[in-house]
Amino acid sequence: MAIHLHLASLLLLAAIPLSAQTKPAPAPNENHAKASAVAVQEVIDAEHEWAKSAVAGDAAAFARFMDDDYVALYPDGRAVDKASWVADLRTGRDKFQSVDLHNMKVHLHGETAVVTAEYTQKATDDGKDSSGSGVYMDTWVRRNGRWQVVGSCFP
Repeated sequence: MAIHLHLASLLLLAAIPLSAQTKPAPAPNENHAKASAVAVQEVIDAEHEWAKSAVAGDAAAFARFMDDDYVALYPDGRAVDKASWVADLRTGRDKFQSVDLHNMKVHLHGETAVVTAEYTQKATDDGKDSSGSGVYMDTWVRRNGRWQVVGSCFP
């Protein structure tokens, strides 16, 4: 019995230094939280850059943020596709003097992000003042490592 106690004591003493040297691996939730925080910031940055491209009147940059199947829905029931909105920006029909985005919330679902936010803009549409403020919702999808907006809703 003394031999068993002595052997057990040695095993216990041998295990102590190993446990002290071993660092626990980050919990899966920690890694997920970090990846999610990065993705959320990427979407927020994309939202702001997309708005800046509109203010700059840079139709090519504006279009690069949009999926080819992009569609925007407006309160009057209009659905505007990518080609139409980009053309309106390129021709100067739509002009944005400023676009401010605030109270942005990003709801991440894997490779899809839904953004809800508020905006304030100074703009003209076909020469008529379209300045105002409101809420909107954008849906973004990450494809090939890049976020693209696939749809917007301006209720």
